[in-house]
Amino acid sequence: MNAITRVYHNPSIPLARSPRAAWSRGTKYALVLLILSAFAVVYLKDLNRRTFIQYQDMVRANQQAQLDWGKLLLEQSTWAAQANVQKVASERLHMVTPNANDIVLMTQ
Repeated sequence: MNAITRVYHNPSIPLARSPRAAWSRGTKYALVLLILSAFAVVYLKDLNRRTFIQYQDMVRANQQAQLDWGKLLLEQSTWAAQANVQKVASERLHMVTPNANDIVLMTQ
Protein backbone atom coordinates (compact mmCIF):
# COMPACT_ATOMS: atom_id res chain seq x y z
CA MET A 1 0.00 0.00 0.00
CA ASN A 2 1.42 3.40 -0.90
CA ALA A 3 1.45 6.49 1.33
CA ILE A 4 -1.60 8.18 -0.17
CA THR A 5 -3.76 5.08 0.18
CA ARG A 6 -2.66 4.74 3.82
CA VAL A 7 -3.70 8.35 4.52
CA TYR A 8 -7.16 7.83 3.01
CA HIS A 9 -7.73 4.64 4.96
CA ASN A 10 -6.31 5.86 8.29
CA PRO A 11 -9.28 6.74 10.55
CA SER A 12 -7.06 8.75 12.92
CA ILE A 13 -6.62 11.49 10.30
CA PRO A 14 -9.83 13.56 10.08
CA LEU A 15 -9.48 14.39 6.38
CA ALA A 16 -9.04 10.73 5.49
CA ARG A 17 -12.71 9.90 6.04
CA SER A 18 -13.91 11.90 3.04
CA PRO A 19 -11.50 12.81 0.25
CA ARG A 20 -13.82 15.64 -0.78
CA ALA A 21 -13.70 17.16 2.69
CA ALA A 22 -10.26 18.55 1.89
CA TRP A 23 -11.83 20.82 -0.74
CA SER A 24 -13.59 23.46 1.30
CA ARG A 25 -15.92 25.98 -0.26
CA GLY A 26 -13.26 28.70 -0.12
CA THR A 27 -10.73 26.45 -1.83
CA LYS A 28 -13.19 25.71 -4.62
CA TYR A 29 -13.87 29.42 -5.12
CA ALA A 30 -10.15 30.15 -5.13
CA LEU A 31 -9.59 27.46 -7.76
CA VAL A 32 -12.43 28.81 -9.92
CA LEU A 33 -11.06 32.35 -9.57
CA LEU A 34 -7.60 31.13 -10.48
CA ILE A 35 -8.88 29.43 -13.64
CA LEU A 36 -10.99 32.46 -14.61
CA SER A 37 -8.10 34.83 -14.09
CA ALA A 38 -5.87 32.59 -16.21
CA PHE A 39 -8.42 32.75 -19.04
CA ALA A 40 -8.69 36.51 -18.56
CA VAL A 41 -4.92 36.89 -18.87
CA VAL A 42 -4.87 34.85 -22.08
CA TYR A 43 -7.83 36.79 -23.51
CA LEU A 44 -6.35 40.19 -22.65
CA LYS A 45 -2.97 39.22 -24.06
CA ASP A 46 -4.61 38.20 -27.34
CA LEU A 47 -6.69 41.38 -27.38
CA ASN A 48 -3.55 43.44 -26.78
CA ARG A 49 -1.79 41.76 -29.70
CA ARG A 50 -4.74 42.35 -32.02
CA THR A 51 -5.01 45.99 -30.97
CA PHE A 52 -1.30 46.53 -31.50
CA ILE A 53 -1.54 44.99 -34.98
CA GLN A 54 -4.41 47.37 -35.79
CA TYR A 55 -2.32 50.26 -34.47
CA GLN A 56 0.59 49.29 -36.71
CA ASP A 57 -1.73 49.05 -39.73
CA MET A 58 -3.11 52.52 -38.98
CA VAL A 59 0.40 53.96 -38.59
CA ARG A 60 1.35 52.47 -41.98
CA ALA A 61 -1.83 53.89 -43.55
CA ASN A 62 -1.08 57.31 -42.02
CA GLN A 63 2.47 57.25 -43.39
CA GLN A 64 1.17 56.28 -46.83
CA ALA A 65 -1.42 59.09 -46.70
CA GLN A 66 1.29 61.61 -45.77
CA LEU A 67 3.46 60.36 -48.64
CA ASP A 68 0.54 60.69 -51.08
CA TRP A 69 -0.23 64.17 -49.72
CA GLY A 70 3.36 65.24 -50.35
CA LYS A 71 3.18 63.91 -53.90
CA LEU A 72 -0.08 65.77 -54.50
CA LEU A 73 1.39 69.03 -53.19
CA LEU A 74 4.35 68.60 -55.52
CA GLU A 75 2.02 67.93 -58.45
CA GLN A 76 -0.06 70.97 -57.54
CA SER A 77 2.98 73.21 -57.46
CA THR A 78 4.04 71.79 -60.83
CA TRP A 79 0.66 72.54 -62.39
CA ALA A 80 0.65 76.04 -60.93
CA ALA A 81 4.13 76.92 -62.24
CA GLN A 82 4.28 80.08 -64.38
CA ALA A 83 5.54 78.28 -67.48
CA ASN A 84 2.70 75.78 -67.36
CA VAL A 85 0.10 78.51 -66.86
CA GLN A 86 1.53 80.45 -69.81
CA LYS A 87 1.53 77.31 -71.98
CA VAL A 88 -2.10 76.49 -71.19
CA ALA A 89 -3.12 80.13 -71.78
CA SER A 90 -1.49 80.28 -75.19
CA GLU A 91 -2.47 76.80 -76.43
CA ARG A 92 -5.98 76.28 -75.08
CA LEU A 93 -7.23 79.85 -74.68
CA HIS A 94 -5.30 81.32 -77.64
CA MET A 95 -4.05 84.18 -75.51
CA VAL A 96 -1.01 86.25 -76.56
CA THR A 97 1.33 88.59 -74.73
CA PRO A 98 0.44 92.21 -75.65
CA ASN A 99 2.94 94.47 -77.39
CA ALA A 100 4.39 97.45 -75.56
CA ASN A 101 2.16 99.79 -77.66
CA ASP A 102 -0.98 97.97 -76.59
CA ILE A 103 -0.31 98.40 -72.85
CA VAL A 104 -2.07 101.40 -71.29
CA LEU A 105 -0.94 102.63 -67.86
CA MET A 106 -3.65 104.32 -65.83
CA THR A 107 -2.83 106.51 -62.83
CA GLN A 108 -4.97 108.54 -60.52
